[in-house]
Amino acid sequence: MLRVVSFTGEHIFEAGPEDAEILATESLAPFIKRQVQKKRNVSIFCQRLLHHDHIITDGDMWQDLGRPQEIQIMFAHYVNDYADQLLGAAYAGNEEVAREVLCQLQDPNCLDSQKESPLWKACAAGHVSLAQLLHSADADLESRDVHGKTPLAAAAANNHLEVTHCLVHAGSDVNALDHERLSPLLWATQNGHLQVMRSLIDAKADKDATNDRQETPLFLVASNGYATAVRVLTEAGADKEKADECNYTPLHIAAENGHLEAVHVLIEAGASINSCTRSGATPLFVSAKRGHLKVVSLLVESGAEKDQPAMEGVTPLFAAAFSARFEVARFLVQAGADRSRRPSPNFDLQTLWSGDI
Repeated sequence: MLRVVSFTGEHIFEAGPEDAEILATESLAPFIKRQVQKKRNVSIFCQRLLHHDHIITDGDMWQDLGRPQEIQIMFAHYVNDYADQLLGAAYAGNEEVAREVLCQLQDPNCLDSQKESPLWKACAAGHVSLAQLLHSADADLESRDVHGKTPLAAAAANNHLEVTHCLVHAGSDVNALDHERLSPLLWATQNGHLQVMRSLIDAKADKDATNDRQETPLFLVASNGYATAVRVLTEAGADKEKADECNYTPLHIAAENGHLEAVHVLIEAGASINSCTRSGATPLFVSAKRGHLKVVSLLVESGAEKDQPAMEGVTPLFAAAFSARFEVARFLVQAGADRSRRPSPNFDLQTLWSGDI
């Protein structure tokens, strides 16, 4: 029906009867260029279509050209003459200028001094249609800035849901790590971007990826008290017991920071209530030491061991009293904590003040 050949006569693409409706109703050049891009991985901006020495423009219809049976294609090469214009247009969201310089064969993968590509800039700023344009020009989905952050991570960090959807659909690596071992999901979780989190989880992002401090997405949202995000991650199957470099679990960090609702969600999800840090501290211990009465009450009501000691025999009651958390100490006594238990005689009380326990 319609053959596309190179200047040397090489067969590139052929539209068959199944494409008759498209040829009759759509502009010819965009259709052909999309098919060639799929088959040959050549950007639509690097393709030039000709019929009898006439350059076929994006508005030309097949029937207006006389329904030719064969057209020729030429593949052009990128230049780097308009890099500043493209980078500036990407940052500002100026799709018209970006398209113009891409048509001038500007390389879509040019970089600025921070190694940010046009696609990286568009994604970081939330310009979804411009991101789609650059992707159609074969922009590198995995380009990285000086910190190793990809366009997807930049979009996730800045809560750009539509851009995140676009990149995921285009095949971006949802588990790419930057130089601090932060994945797109870790960027979204530490900033509390719930919808972006859900999008990445649906795209099979690693729910238990860790940063350079061994903190998981669940740990980060628990630390910040994002209870809804905690629920989303636990319901998605995130590891509730995966600990950081100090052996703090998500429940430890939520309890220590006094995030009552996050603690409630984690307990409800089955988090271990008596797990210990490297120094032997339980979630009850760290919350008692910090004076978070409501968290302490919830943990005790949920079955936390009231007298489980940390390093050198320091109990939650002793830690609360020594730290002048008298309301918490009173509550623990009333709840039946053993007032007679004391730390080891060799224990340095200064350790409690220093935060080493």
